[in-house]
Amino acid sequence: LITSALLLVGVATPTMHATAVTPATAPPVEVDYSGVIAALQQDVPATMQAAGVVGLTIALVDGPRVVWTQGFGSADREAGMPVTADTLFHIGSLSKTFSAIAVMQLVERGLVDLDKPLSTYVPEFSLLPRFKNSEITVRSVLDHHSGVPGDVFNGLITAGRPNPVFRAWLNAALPAMYPEHKVNTVYAYNNSGYVLLQRLVEKVSGLPFEVYAQRNLFGRMGMASSTFDDTKTPASRLTRNYSAIMAADGTVAGAQREPREFVNGWTAGSITSSARDMAKYVSMLLTRGASKRAMVINPSTLKAMWIPQVDTPLDISIFREGLGFAIGDADLPWAGRVVWHDGATVWNHSMLKLLPDSGLGVFVSVNTEAPGAVSAAVASEALALAYTAKTGAAQPPIAALPVSVPIDYSTALAAGDDGLYAGSTSLFKVQATDAGLAVSSNLGTPTEAVTVFEPFEDGWYRSDAKPAVQFSFRTVEGRHLMLLRTVLGAGPVTLIGAERLAAPTMRSA
Repeated sequence: LITSALLLVGVATPTMHATAVTPATAPPVEVDYSGVIAALQQDVPATMQAAGVVGLTIALVDGPRVVWTQGFGSADREAGMPVTADTLFHIGSLSKTFSAIAVMQLVERGLVDLDKPLSTYVPEFSLLPRFKNSEITVRSVLDHHSGVPGDVFNGLITAGRPNPVFRAWLNAALPAMYPEHKVNTVYAYNNSGYVLLQRLVEKVSGLPFEVYAQRNLFGRMGMASSTFDDTKTPASRLTRNYSAIMAADGTVAGAQREPREFVNGWTAGSITSSARDMAKYVSMLLTRGASKRAMVINPSTLKAMWIPQVDTPLDISIFREGLGFAIGDADLPWAGRVVWHDGATVWNHSMLKLLPDSGLGVFVSVNTEAPGAVSAAVASEALALAYTAKTGAAQPPIAALPVSVPIDYSTALAAGDDGLYAGSTSLFKVQATDAGLAVSSNLGTPTEAVTVFEPFEDGWYRSDAKPAVQFSFRTVEGRHLMLLRTVLGAGPVTLIGAERLAAPTMRSA
């Protein structure tokens, strides 16, 4: 389940000041983005310093035009090597968008049917039987609704040296596992399913995957420095990796160097690329599948990839999933349709974000594991400023959380919501007390904390101790959920925070 349970424990995200950009009074032939660039050149270093980020690279694109590429900070701090537009970064799960396009190219050729079982094209794939009438299709893998066990890491990412047997190990391990859920019941981000797509492309095309990618993806776009095979990425051009050092008071005290990393499940996240290369990719996406060299994917296919594939009751989120891309965004709903994908290895973090209706796109990558989503924050600011410069539309004020009237509390009011709840980052205990609804977060850890929430007329609970978050409970498809409401980006959003765990049963001797 998608969760923002971390909001209950007070994790902060970086803030960036919005520097005013004066829009042109008449639509110019070519938009002047000098003010946007100047604002970002001021903001980005400050944001990096606050979070402890050592190096960052960015590309801003307007349709076929590459507006700006630049590196900030260090690719190798110890050697004094700066980040440039040609420095290579691991882009992580942004690789999944390339993998999805590779599959959709085969769909265009009539070689793959999205709604056929994945095992049609990957015959060695199987899981133990668990659900009736639940066939894992190619489409369900691409839109993360397959139920394939999603994060079987065990060597997916390694430090210091690659793990060439990871895919073989995963193929051998999955037949002894059960599906996590029935197909098309809930979005669940899935690395393992995407790893299997490498075998699909190889089997159907008859080519080694990297050969296919160079011919049909990178080669068609002129991305000469990009590859899925990160073992062949030259160390002289690849950024070094860092992690922020945190002080006792929660501030950043510096950053320490980390070893080189390898992503061994290629189609899930192994691409190394530069801002200059990624600008070509962003431009191709914004120009309806056409690069300056060749057609990469048909406009109708790309359009289909940006349409949400399923909408189930359990998909309570700020976005929906297309085919390899996410649609919808908390930061930029005022700027029209948003298409995006982020990416994270252990130490590299990236964001690709598009405003296809206005032809704008951005790519950002950082080389440091640091507090806050720096790549996402920089990408959102860049697009917001560029959108204002291009259209004249200013970002509206950020909306606050809704207010309501408190109601009298009684233990009986919320007794039905008592229990243990599991989120992706925390175990919660919910207990009705005479003072209110007591919520313990980070249960069983040194950071365990209890907050008492009071009920309000609109069905949401609030606490003066944590005014930035509200929560309520809802049973959906037989699952009892803790829903969170908080302000992200432009205004309030509702997310699944956690799910109540079933009471354990004990067999008698």
